Amino acid sequence: SSSYRNVSFRFHGTYWQAVIAFVGWPILAMLTLTILLPFAWKKQMEFMVSNHAYGTEKFELNTEVGPFYGIYLILIGISMVFGIAFFLVMLILGGGAALAGGSG
Repeated sequence: SSSYRNVSFRFHGTYWQAVIAFVGWPILAMLTLTILLPFAWKKQMEFMVSNHAYGTEKFELNTEVGPFYGIYLILIGISMVFGIAFFLVMLILGGGAALAGGSG
């Protein structure tokens, strides 16, 4: 419980809203092979921001899902670059013999 100029900050979210935002949406995202993961991130941000209030004024977050998908695609690209680099390093350091069926 905090306040600024004697006006309190409040949080109006419920336990079940939190369960839906932080458990339900991520499970749904995993069931869709992470295609809905950016949408889950958006729902979590909306839950956190839109349930806060300063005095009687509630905060509100109205955002599109597009920027979340932009971050998602960047993360996929970075993961692919590191995955390919790791594969190449393993290939150079002797993984090639193991892949070719040799005993090393």
